[in-house]
Amino acid sequence: MKIKSKRILLALLPAMLCLLTGCRRESPLGSRFYTEAVGIDVGAAEKTVTMQGYLADQGDAGDRKCMTVTGESITEALAELTGQTGREPYFPHNRALVVSEEAARQGLEPLLLFFTDYTGCRPGVPLFVAEGTAAEVVEALSGEHGTDARLLSELTDPELMAGRTMYTPLYTTMTANGAGDFAAPLVRAEENGLRVTGTAIFRAGVLTGRLTAEETVALHLMRGTLKNTLVRCTLPEGNVTVAVTADEMVCRTVEDGCHLRAVCRGTVFESDFPVSAGGAGPVRSMLETECRVQLTEWVQSAMQKLGEIPAKIEIQIKITSVGDNS
Repeated sequence: MKIKSKRILLALLPAMLCLLTGCRRESPLGSRFYTEAVGIDVGAAEKTVTMQGYLADQGDAGDRKCMTVTGESITEALAELTGQTGREPYFPHNRALVVSEEAARQGLEPLLLFFTDYTGCRPGVPLFVAEGTAAEVVEALSGEHGTDARLLSELTDPELMAGRTMYTPLYTTMTANGAGDFAAPLVRAEENGLRVTGTAIFRAGVLTGRLTAEETVALHLMRGTLKNTLVRCTLPEGNVTVAVTADEMVCRTVEDGCHLRAVCRGTVFESDFPVSAGGAGPVRSMLETECRVQLTEWVQSAMQKLGEIPAKIEIQIKITSVGDNS
């Protein structure tokens, strides 16, 4: 009997393995809408989802489409997409999540939970906040001046390198207790394309304010994340742009307010007039003073918007190179 039982189990084993590995239904290629950018707008009783993507079985990825669907929830809106097109949204190719300012003011936690937990969504997708509607931003990606969702990264990369915006992947927006405090780029659709206009500030997942590009540089200084930035100085001889590198940043809050100390160095990046080595001493001194004054003003302004008391701000900067940059 034992031998017979073993033979029966061995015969059933392949079928059991099939059951274990085949419980998840895979959608065929032709039934998917490959999503590259998602925009979320909210109304009084519905949510509007705008998606840029392509149909892999109908030409190459260059033939992109923009689809807009609505529903009482994101899940219902996505079901509407499937109902209209016979396609299921496929998110592993998504490159951007754009939310409207109105959605951000109402609180992003439900949206963030959906896009961090939904099957196929990547938690490393960057978050953007749209001035106006998210649909306008996503549609601009496919417009005359757009190409695809990579345009958003190309748009923010130069600003990010100069510390004038933020890179905010979705996984940084959530904590163990829900949506946290974070900042994300503000973008606007204009006639000539998209433009970064500032930084949106969130408290517990709710939009509470916005910073200018200069105040965003200050926020990076406060967080200790600033690498490089550009400061435009006006001297009697003309304008000089200084490339500033932050070497040391310490920010802490004590009883009397916020204390910031930063040690930076700078080089002349661009100048309206020749800065010769022989006469660079006075110019160097003026540039160091101007950079210090501007950075201090940016920090004071950012702290006030963030509800911090700027008790002590100490910024040291040394201009290490003033070659002929005319």
